[in-house]
Amino acid sequence: HKIFIDNIKQKEDRTHLDIKKDRSYSWKQLGVNWTVKWDNEVVPPQISDEFISYIQIILFSLRDIDISFIEDDIIINLSISEDVGYGGLRYGYGHAVYLSENESYSSYGNHISNIFGTLYAIISNSAIVSEEQFHEEIKPIFRYNYLSNSYQYMWIKTFGSERID
Repeated sequence: HKIFIDNIKQKEDRTHLDIKKDRSYSWKQLGVNWTVKWDNEVVPPQISDEFISYIQIILFSLRDIDISFIEDDIIINLSISEDVGYGGLRYGYGHAVYLSENESYSSYGNHISNIFGTLYAIISNSAIVSEEQFHEEIKPIFRYNYLSNSYQYMWIKTFGSERID
């Protein structure tokens, strides 16, 4: 990061100097405040952006399903680890998520499976229904298996267009 910042300063381009070590992205969806946090020096932008994009698509897909969520902010903390997956809910800390930095195209299926397994755990742990009821309620969004595709494909299938007007 130091080389990147030094290069920006040399070019007198100050537009990117707001990037901080600790980053977070928050939004409200399904009546819940969602926040994803990560250390910008550990979790690369393409990994945090991908995770946030997938969780927003999944939550959008749940909009017509009658599931209530806990009345609290849901905080998700991203880290990089060889032990990829859901790390559980840590009191006062939020949901721990461990992602891989070195995914290749050949392991893309496992990568997507890990992300959706993690998202399933977070969302089902945040729902105010039993896991069995949650599982039954979300079956329709998996009916056409579109969640195992690329983000671009999921976007078009979910929103019906490449653009939002």
